[in-house]
Amino acid sequence: MNRLKELNVFSGGVIPLNNRRTLLKSYIWNYVVSNSGKVTLENSIKGDIDLELIGNSVQLTTTGKNIFDESKAVTGRINPDNGELLPETSYISSDYIEVQEGETYFQSGSGDGYYRAFYDMNKKFTSIPTKGVFKITVPVGSKFLRISGRKERFGDWQLEKGDKATPYEPYTGGKPSPRPDNPQEIKSTGRKSKNLFVKDKSNLKTLQYEGFTLLGIICNVKPNTNYTLSANITEAQYNLNIANKGTRFSLTSSPARTLMSNDDGTLCIGLFNTTADAVNMDDFMQQYKNIQLEEGDTATCYEAYSDKYLLDLKVTGKNLFPYSNDFSNWKKYVNNSYFGSVTSDESGIKAEALKPYAKIVSPTFKLKPNTEYTVSAMIDTKDKAKSIGVRIFKNLNVSDYLKQIVIAARKSTNEPQKVSATFTTDDLKDVNEVYLQLDCSWSDSVLPTIVTFYDIQLELGNNATNYEPYTEQTLTLTSDRPITKWDKLVEQGGEYGIMYNSKHMLLNGSEDWVKSSINNVFYLKSFKGLPNSYEIFCDKLKNFRGSVNVIELNCILANKTNLYICIDGITDIGTLKTWLSENNLEVYYNSKESQFVPLSESEQTQLRNLHSYIGTTNIMVDSGEVPCGIKVAYKQKK
Repeated sequence: MNRLKELNVFSGGVIPLNNRRTLLKSYIWNYVVSNSGKVTLENSIKGDIDLELIGNSVQLTTTGKNIFDESKAVTGRINPDNGELLPETSYISSDYIEVQEGETYFQSGSGDGYYRAFYDMNKKFTSIPTKGVFKITVPVGSKFLRISGRKERFGDWQLEKGDKATPYEPYTGGKPSPRPDNPQEIKSTGRKSKNLFVKDKSNLKTLQYEGFTLLGIICNVKPNTNYTLSANITEAQYNLNIANKGTRFSLTSSPARTLMSNDDGTLCIGLFNTTADAVNMDDFMQQYKNIQLEEGDTATCYEAYSDKYLLDLKVTGKNLFPYSNDFSNWKKYVNNSYFGSVTSDESGIKAEALKPYAKIVSPTFKLKPNTEYTVSAMIDTKDKAKSIGVRIFKNLNVSDYLKQIVIAARKSTNEPQKVSATFTTDDLKDVNEVYLQLDCSWSDSVLPTIVTFYDIQLELGNNATNYEPYTEQTLTLTSDRPITKWDKLVEQGGEYGIMYNSKHMLLNGSEDWVKSSINNVFYLKSFKGLPNSYEIFCDKLKNFRGSVNVIELNCILANKTNLYICIDGITDIGTLKTWLSENNLEVYYNSKESQFVPLSESEQTQLRNLHSYIGTTNIMVDSGEVPCGIKVAYKQKK
């Protein structure tokens, strides 16, 4: 039985205890709803769970109010005495921002140490605004403004007309967006595989590429972007290479290589040998395992290529740290000479420290952004270690950590101690994989020493609770299309599947367009209308909600009967069709027609086998950039 349907009938989500049999139960059914891609089931017992996942869609829309262009910022600090740029590497300065005499502007954003200066139409220094005041009135004779501030706080600066700060929006040319010359991607639930390498024997061919002979594949990627190639090599006879722009890197001497893609967005991946006919396709398939091409300059854990949209579902107990009872792949950090040895057994991970500030790090795992966590661990040493710390790193480069999030002090005692600290991942929005670092420091007088870490726990919230081992259930759900805000995973007729209530269109000028009686407004003749709202997403036109009689330029409007567009400079159907053929419009909307697509039998079986844990159960879904909604019914202890 689908408990979610049953529970939704009742106020508060709890089934009333309306018969003697129910009263004898040690549990009740309850449900939890979240829009953040994670839920916590409190006071749960081990038992069945009923799950729904709700898709989501987002798109950046702006008014154009922010006139601070981050892309033109340069290193340096403005000299308030003469407006010149001083070569100070800890500061960032704007380009010359055009402003209007007599107008008032407000500067906002995180940071301090601001310096500003006005300039005339020839970009010669005129004056400086009052220091520390962020409401700025442009004096007579000034045409441009420059702003500088500390580099570490750079990222959400805004300069706008008016006498007060309004919510931040990124710079979009000082004009509303999306618009034809500044499109905005429509993002929906469902991540794509990070692995861009399609290991398909049918695509292999001999290539003469930039002076090299390779048996390989041309991969289509973003132009002029760094990509990293990695693989497991098994007694390879030939070198596996990534090649572009006359440069070729082999993986024989390195497990990963990074190279920038070509101007046309191509990279060549292949086997290299001076005698091309000595290379055969089986070599490619057999000698190199887990080949991965991914965007960026860091090789991460292997993931098989998929052309589907993925939702990674994980159910755990309260301990979210996947290596709390597995120390097999922890590594020494900073310098191997700091540790004599690192060993592990059922009692924990043991490190012999030869110098102060010895550190060990876990394998990579994921944290969710904008989430509060508490980390705790037991530390046991007979030599009075001074401290234990926990830091979050994006890679193992000593100078390239996000920040020191936590340092938890240990008391001066020989007894084992529990240390804990709370942190929030508000600065991890662009980081997919992190490390947990255990950090110890000693005085030179107690070296060498042995320290043991155990009962390591990461949990949601700000309270360190009693340790429990990590346990998990994982599965990956797949969809052949993005899961929009109108789509959801449901159970129907005893089957789990995705109910698609959305439609996708690519308008390319071949459609049957009609010019309306309203000036320069066109409508789509075959459009069936929206069921109950005016919400529609378009990559190049802004969603207009209101009457078609007052629709604005560069907008799209949809209602229960029709779809309208109004594009600046387009006055007839011929011009519209030509423009659309050169500027396709991508559109998503809520359809009046639904389609239920069952999941694979394997995915359905895994979903049915999910269960809650005793005490606390965490359910998390990694759906890419856009979190999905979760609705779950579970057995809760009375």
